[in-house]
Amino acid sequence: MFKKAFYIAGTGRRGPVLIDVPFDVQKAEIDFEYPETVDIRSYRPSTKGNGYQIKRAITALKDAKKPLICAGGGLFTGNGVALMREFSVKNDIPVVSTMMGLGAMQSDSPLYYGMIGMHGKKAANIAVNSCDTLFLLGARVGDRAMSAMENRKDFTVVHIDIDPAEIGKNIEANVPIVGDITLVLEQLLEQTDGFKEPLTHTDWRAELDKNRFETPCEPEGDGYVNPKWFMQTLDKYLPERSIVVADVGQNQIWTAANISLKDGRFLTSGGMGTMGYSVPAAVGAKTADPSLEVIAVCGDGSFQMEFNEIATAIQHGINIKMIVIRNRFLGMVREVQENAYDNRLIAVSLDGSPDFCKIAEAYGVEHMLVNSEESAVEGIENLIKSDKPYLLEVAVPEHEKTIL
Repeated sequence: MFKKAFYIAGTGRRGPVLIDVPFDVQKAEIDFEYPETVDIRSYRPSTKGNGYQIKRAITALKDAKKPLICAGGGLFTGNGVALMREFSVKNDIPVVSTMMGLGAMQSDSPLYYGMIGMHGKKAANIAVNSCDTLFLLGARVGDRAMSAMENRKDFTVVHIDIDPAEIGKNIEANVPIVGDITLVLEQLLEQTDGFKEPLTHTDWRAELDKNRFETPCEPEGDGYVNPKWFMQTLDKYLPERSIVVADVGQNQIWTAANISLKDGRFLTSGGMGTMGYSVPAAVGAKTADPSLEVIAVCGDGSFQMEFNEIATAIQHGINIKMIVIRNRFLGMVREVQENAYDNRLIAVSLDGSPDFCKIAEAYGVEHMLVNSEESAVEGIENLIKSDKPYLLEVAVPEHEKTIL
């Protein structure tokens, strides 16, 4: 069973596997020999993509005037990031990403246009709505991302995923390819090697470049910090190889929209919407690679579901950094109630919350309250310089929105 579990975890749609061991089996003494191979009759995951569909995908690419790659989280679990970048650069194809695909393309690449969806970049959403051929790579295209596509029917969709259940579920696929993302990208690259001339899409990229602009953020003042401005400022101090972990809600959107990832990872629970995720996930990431800077970003609601994990970090010498965005509300739910329910606020107030700096002090963690432009810069510098766990409590306005 253990051999089967590791085989399932590492093949097909890779991910965790639960092994349920009954108590009597846990106590039993057995003769144990770990098998060298495993065969599961009912489990035959796809590997290579269908040859006919690969040819159709290549034909669609050749015919495209405005091709676009949408990078999803499956590129990470399928180890296809490097091949996706090669496919993009080699064929001059612009790239956007879902939230789970952030970091798949370097943020400073001239081919990258940002995150799509209701909280995404304008340039990315315009690209999705203007392209004539869309390559969906390891992306399920959930409801937040779907809003960028506005029920389009006038373009060709090439959807590549290891899980056939995801293909065509949320957006119709003209060319469905079931297979391991690494092997399928290798097949596509092999086909593009045979092109007489490299593909170029200069006019298409020039059209998209016109939409590359950002609305400047102000620090805020009066005892608060603009969270978008804070994240943009943090971004300037992050080492290139950093892991940023976000919880759920407004803090997640502010982080995803304002942190650039040149050679790092953005970790979040995505559509699962798991509050209390970022601190334990940061502990795991820092344990996996202690050489990386790992920063957990959470709201004051999420933090109160997870700050006990600071004890784990202290006990094992895991030097994570924590940023608590404090607005004294479950901000995303409050924002929905304000916008869609005539400001009828139910169960969103966090009155009665503790002093988070004192929580950090109780654990022996260095800390600082950020409530101005000057203290923000000082706090970020202290956080990055520290070689020990560090906590920043960032005061943001109660009614700050996630709308970009």
